[in-house]
Amino acid sequence: MTDYGWMSKALHFLALGQPMLAEAALDIELSTFGRKLSDVTMGHHVFVTGFPRAGTTILTRHLYDLGQFGSLTYRDMPFVLAPNCWSKVSKVSSKTMAERERIHGDGIYVGYDSPEAFDEVFWRISVGEDYIKKGRLTPHSCDSDLIEKFRKYVAAILYRYGKKCYLSKNNNNILRIGSIVEAFPNSYIVVPFRKPLAQSVSLLNQHKNILDIQQQDPFIERYMSWLGHHEFGRGHKAFDLTEKKSSYQDTQSIEYWLDQWRMTYSYLLGCYSEFNRHIIFICYEELCDDSFKVWESLLWKIQINNIQGRPEFRLGQSIALDSVDHDQL
Repeated sequence: MTDYGWMSKALHFLALGQPMLAEAALDIELSTFGRKLSDVTMGHHVFVTGFPRAGTTILTRHLYDLGQFGSLTYRDMPFVLAPNCWSKVSKVSSKTMAERERIHGDGIYVGYDSPEAFDEVFWRISVGEDYIKKGRLTPHSCDSDLIEKFRKYVAAILYRYGKKCYLSKNNNNILRIGSIVEAFPNSYIVVPFRKPLAQSVSLLNQHKNILDIQQQDPFIERYMSWLGHHEFGRGHKAFDLTEKKSSYQDTQSIEYWLDQWRMTYSYLLGCYSEFNRHIIFICYEELCDDSFKVWESLLWKIQINNIQGRPEFRLGQSIALDSVDHDQL
């Protein structure tokens, strides 16, 4: 995105930055292809979610590489709410591009066919005012009409890619777990996590990295906001999940991110008590230490069988800290 030209930026502004146009694109998509869409309600769809920097992206990438899932990819940008219509008119649908390292600088490369968390645009356009608040993101539930519309949207994505099962990587989905389960009773919510200090260090470093990048290119802040990505940078919004508020407000302190980690996963443990049939926690350190066992267990839980081979997962370099509030550990 750092090398987008003015025409590409203008197109993204129209497709993502104008809610009325984005909603119209979705309506056109569903009205045009509605009769061709299958009922995907009972599918074994997978939603990878949680707190950032826990391996969600690489886990999603390896699940996608199994070839059994349909997901939004960079080919669907910027009209992610109309993937079938866009594929008919866009030259991107037939283009090739060498993969490039994403702006996170974490060794993960993306290309046109890389799955990404673009379905958050659906929620932002539909009910953004219900959960996107000043400086925070709050849990929300959806009425039956929106749940049915989400089913059709997922069906449109699956029709676009000729698949039966949907794969989503979207950290904000922790805000609507109940609605996802209601929409898809056979779905799985996969929640990766890392050791709190290691994940918090990665969160802090990435926040500083995105702040620097946004300082150099203000378009990136708008781009991330249009996609509903408020994890890092100037547009950062904390998950506001419980009645207990954080004691730390400085986003450039490790204590802030440790506190956010604690509150987020405490909330997710509470969700597990209600949705334990759907939620699968994955310790990323264990996935790296014993990839075969943990990976095979995950595939068994999400009902994927007879897959040969296994991917490799690795931990990034740890970074030492000078000091930290040990009461949080």
